[in-house]
Amino acid sequence: MKSKALSVNFIRILSIEFLNFNCMTRKALILSLILSLLGYSLMQSQTEKSDCPNFSDLKDFDTDKIVLTLMGHLKERDSINAKAGGIVSLFHYPDVLNFESGCDFPTNHEDIEITLGILIQRPNSQLILEINSHPSELEKYPGINLKRGKTVSKIFAHYGIKENRIHIQDYGALRPWATNESEYGRSINRYVALTIR
Repeated sequence: MKSKALSVNFIRILSIEFLNFNCMTRKALILSLILSLLGYSLMQSQTEKSDCPNFSDLKDFDTDKIVLTLMGHLKERDSINAKAGGIVSLFHYPDVLNFESGCDFPTNHEDIEITLGILIQRPNSQLILEINSHPSELEKYPGINLKRGKTVSKIFAHYGIKENRIHIQDYGALRPWATNESEYGRSINRYVALTIR
């Protein structure tokens, strides 16, 4: 209560001091405040793009059909295993999601079908989101990797995967797959790899 009274008194003193300034000084202070607010607004607009893909672009999957397709792959693997003496495993390259610069919604979100099928088929499995970017993007859009991780988690949650099965691993820009010297290379390095454990 005492701190509230002190803050009210402090504001009152500031108001009186502001009124004591001459007209030109008051105008200068108001202009300075407006410019500061404009600068903050501009900075915010530079760190958030408005023309990115979003959840309205999300494709609806027939999860039952995905599981049936996956079961077909598993039966085929088991058949090959029986003939080969059990040396063949379901080797699965992680699905990789790509992103436009500054955007947190993947451009190829439909590529999650196999990962989604395995997660549905194996309810005890965990999904690791391995996230990477490139230095210039991280500088221009601070926190973009974490935003991407949260968005991809929401995409899987949309298809019924509980968020406690999804884990985010942010590598910053430490795991590039291509050179950062070209735009093409940087576009490859903006990724979330979907790894199942």
